[in-house]
Amino acid sequence: MGSIASACGQPGRIVVARIGAGTDLIEGIEEICRRYDIKSGLILGLTGSLSGAKFTYIVPKEDSKLGAGKGVPYTLPGPLNILAAEGTIARTERGEYYVHIHAALADQLDHVYGGHIFKPTTVLLTMEVAIMETAGISLMRRFYDETGSEQLSPEEERD
Repeated sequence: MGSIASACGQPGRIVVARIGAGTDLIEGIEEICRRYDIKSGLILGLTGSLSGAKFTYIVPKEDSKLGAGKGVPYTLPGPLNILAAEGTIARTERGEYYVHIHAALADQLDHVYGGHIFKPTTVLLTMEVAIMETAGISLMRRFYDETGSEQLSPEEERD
C-alpha cells in the first residue's frame, strides 16, 4: 500500500458567498477566506459561469517520478458553465493560500472539459461558492519526495 497522510477534526464554520462578474475565481475565494479568517477549508461546491478557464489535467510524463504529472495549462474560452467543482483551501510553507479546485466545465455546445483550475479563471455572470472551514485540522501544501511536487498534508492542530 502507498502512503496515506490524514488528520481528524470536525466541521467548522460554513461560508456561502457570491463572487461577482469579472473577478478571478481563485482570488475571489482567497478574499473570502481572508474576510472570515479561514486558514484551511473545503470547497463544497461552486455554481456559476466563467468567461474562460485556465486548467490542466494529468498526462503521462516519462521524466516524472511516477510516470505522470500535470500537463501544460490550457486556456478554454467561454462562456462556460461549471457542472461540478470541489476542492481544498490550504496554506503553503510560505504562508500563502493554495486554492485547489477540480471542475467539470461545459461550453455552449455542451462539450465537457475538466481538470485542475488555475489563475486566470474569470467569473462571467456570477459564482456561488460554499466553503466549510476545517476545525482541528490544518491543511498544508508540502513537498513530497515520492511525487516530486507539493501535495496536500492534513495535520492535526495542537492546542
